[in-house]
Amino acid sequence: MIANNILNKVDKSRIRSSSINALKLLFIFLALLVTSSCSAIKAKSSSAVISKPKVKILIPSKIDSNQLNSSNAQKKTDGLWDNRYLKQNSIRPKEARYKKIQLRDHPNVRKHLAIYSGKLKKFVSDGLSRRAKYKVRIQNELISQGLSPEFINIAHIESRFITDARSKSGAVGMWQFMPATARAYGLKVGMFSDDRKNAIKSTRAAVRYLKDLNSAFSDPLLAIAAYNAGEWGVKRAMKKCRTNDFFKLETCSGLKSGLKKETIDFVSKFIALTLITRRMERYGF
Repeated sequence: MIANNILNKVDKSRIRSSSINALKLLFIFLALLVTSSCSAIKAKSSSAVISKPKVKILIPSKIDSNQLNSSNAQKKTDGLWDNRYLKQNSIRPKEARYKKIQLRDHPNVRKHLAIYSGKLKKFVSDGLSRRAKYKVRIQNELISQGLSPEFINIAHIESRFITDARSKSGAVGMWQFMPATARAYGLKVGMFSDDRKNAIKSTRAAVRYLKDLNSAFSDPLLAIAAYNAGEWGVKRAMKKCRTNDFFKLETCSGLKSGLKKETIDFVSKFIALTLITRRMERYGF
C-alpha cells in the first residue's frame, strides 16, 4: 500500500511538471509569434512610408515641370516676343539676301518728312517705341523671304504696331488686313477669333503677301502702293499712264484708272518714315 501511494505521488508530480513545461513552450511559441508579427508590421509600415513620397513627389514634379515649360513656351509664341529667342534666331548680315529699297526725293516726300519731324513727331515716336518690341522678329521674317527689312515701316504707317487696330473700312490688326485678303493668306477671320490681331500669324501672312507683290512688280515702291491699292489697281494705273515709274503715276492719279491720292500719300509716308529710321538722330528721334 505504501509503495502504491509513493508511485501515485511520483506520477502526479511528473504530470504536473510536464504540463508546466508544455505551458512554458506554448507561452514561448506565442511570444515568438507576436514578435515576428510585430516586426513584419513595422517592416510593412516603414516600406509604405518610404515608397509613398516617391509616388507623390518625384513623378508629379517631373510632369508639372514639363507642363509649365510647355505652357510658358506657348505663351511666349502666342503673345509676347521672347528676346532670348530673337537673339538666338536673328539673321546675320552676311546671311541676308534682299534687294534694297531705293528711296527717291520728291516734294510729297519732303512734305511728309516735315510733318513727321514736326507736328506729328509724337505719332512717330509712339510707333517707334512699339516697334522695338517687334522689330527683330518682323525683319527676320522679311529677310528670310528675300525682302528688305525696311518693309516693316508699312506696319508703322498702317497701325503704329497696334495689334487690335481697326479702320473704318474694316481692316484689322497690325498689318490692317481686309477680311478677303486675310483669308486668302491663311488667316482665320470670325466673330470670336480673328488671326489678324495675332502679331505672329498676321506678320507671316503680311510677309507672304508682300513677297507676292514684290514679285509682281519690278520696283518695291510699286509693291508698297499695291499693298494699299491692290495689285490690279496699280497695274491698271501703270497701263493707263504707260509707265512703271511710281512717281510718274501721280500725274494721272486724278483719272479714274489712275492711283488715288491716298495711295500716293501712303508711299510718300513710307519713304519719309524710312528716311527717319535710317538717320533718327538727324531728325530728332
